[in-house]
Amino acid sequence: MVTHAELNQRLHAAIGVFVSEFAALESIQLMHVLTVLSLDQTLALGLGGLMELHNKIELIKHMARERDVRGGLLSDLTKALNKAKSIGEKRNVIVHNAASLFMMPADAGFSSDPVLGVNIPPSKRKLKVGASLRERARAMVMELSEIDGYTRELVELNKALQKLIAPLHAHMGRS
Repeated sequence: MVTHAELNQRLHAAIGVFVSEFAALESIQLMHVLTVLSLDQTLALGLGGLMELHNKIELIKHMARERDVRGGLLSDLTKALNKAKSIGEKRNVIVHNAASLFMMPADAGFSSDPVLGVNIPPSKRKLKVGASLRERARAMVMELSEIDGYTRELVELNKALQKLIAPLHAHMGRS
């Protein structure tokens, strides 16, 4: 039988991997895109290091338009940036809320096994009017499997952004 300590360790490890991948997104991949699009890499690095994720994404979008990035390259970049913004919202829930084992209500059809996850604050819960007890309980927790899924998305996003660097360099007339 798996102990609560082992379950907590599994959850904390998953959160650590997520945070590590997110750090690579924000401090390596997005900064690389920002410096490629900038005419002043020193300024881009300085500004990018001071900016929150959503502002960094908006700056990259603005710079891509100013640098006349078009077609498939613009589409791929925009898609990646929108994905980064979406995952950034998940990141905020993961890193700013309690990671724990949750006992879900048996009368709502849940097993007696604890659910590993992160508490979703009431302001971030997505509930329909008249939601069942099961739906309300489910909206309270971002489960370990979801965190693992977001980590896989981050890995793919980091790869996608890395693949855009060479075409962006070429667009900017740099080798």
